[in-house]
Amino acid sequence: MPKPTFSQRYYRNEIRPIFNNQVALHTQYGGLLTVREAWDWLNVNHIQRQAGIEWGGEPAEVLGFSYMAGPLVGASTMKAIAEKFSPGSKDALLAALFNRHPNWYTYRRYLADWRFDWYHFTQTVAETLLTLPLTRTIATGQMILDDVVVPKWYAEQMEYLAKLKDPCTGHIGPAYDIINLGYVDPDKFLPLAFRFRIKTAKELEPGFKRAKGEPSEDPEVQTKLDLALSLLRWVIGTKIATRYLVFDGWWSVFWFLHELDRLGLWWIGKIRHDRLVRRLDGQVGTVSDFAADSPLFPVPQLGVEAGAYWGYLLPPVYDQKRPPLPAKFVVVRYLRKAMTKAAKRCSRPAV
Repeated sequence: MPKPTFSQRYYRNEIRPIFNNQVALHTQYGGLLTVREAWDWLNVNHIQRQAGIEWGGEPAEVLGFSYMAGPLVGASTMKAIAEKFSPGSKDALLAALFNRHPNWYTYRRYLADWRFDWYHFTQTVAETLLTLPLTRTIATGQMILDDVVVPKWYAEQMEYLAKLKDPCTGHIGPAYDIINLGYVDPDKFLPLAFRFRIKTAKELEPGFKRAKGEPSEDPEVQTKLDLALSLLRWVIGTKIATRYLVFDGWWSVFWFLHELDRLGLWWIGKIRHDRLVRRLDGQVGTVSDFAADSPLFPVPQLGVEAGAYWGYLLPPVYDQKRPPLPAKFVVVRYLRKAMTKAAKRCSRPAV
């Protein structure tokens, strides 16, 4: 890669001259040089080679960096990325950034190769970030666990696809079901790890039924909860500074919460309204019953009313061998008032 230098301070989407061997290159993507410096600082090319992520003799830095930088230069497809970083690119800096210029077919094969261990690559990058002063985690930060459906309606032959419903549109078709684990604090967000969730041949066999309310030790039978648990065990092994984990109500499965307790994690999540709770005064009721009876106080900074009580989350009927879980239950009203008009008409508290 040539070593261009700025003629003056660069701001994104402004065209400024950048000099390379005394020749002015006019570009609107000069900020990409700073991204490239961060790429080299993190030694991402070495991490790619460690994970065996190379294709067709092309340098790891060409395929990896240009694919990562695609959205930053307005390229959202393999073909667009190949064109943006080609010798005929309309932007002089992008044309001169690399000595080799793979075609779009090479990019496609590079990303679709099932032999590449993207899990190892992503986690190695995260482990590198966790050791650096600028990206080190802090005790008051939070890990975030969530799943996302990425639709691929016209790509039925791609790896890891499953038939899923898009929660945004309601459409059902081929999509990726991905479990994501990230970290956030007031200064930064770090992606930590991810897993694809896809049913195996064993799960698709007629009459197959997994044990309810139990983690699976079978690598061929891994639900999203099992995959999330493996990610959390890995991240704790990295000596991450925080022990806070945030998630939505889907993850509040009783056995999973017990596993989080065993890992020493403090979880913050939504609980279903029909779950049974025993308060410290001995009263037993559902989450919604106690939410309706709890005194709430205004929180002006958030524009909500809130209250809290201590108690125990009781096990479901199918999981009586695990003890109740101690927890602090926070009741919030008007949490989504500013987000949706429907919430303005809702007067019932939610937990």
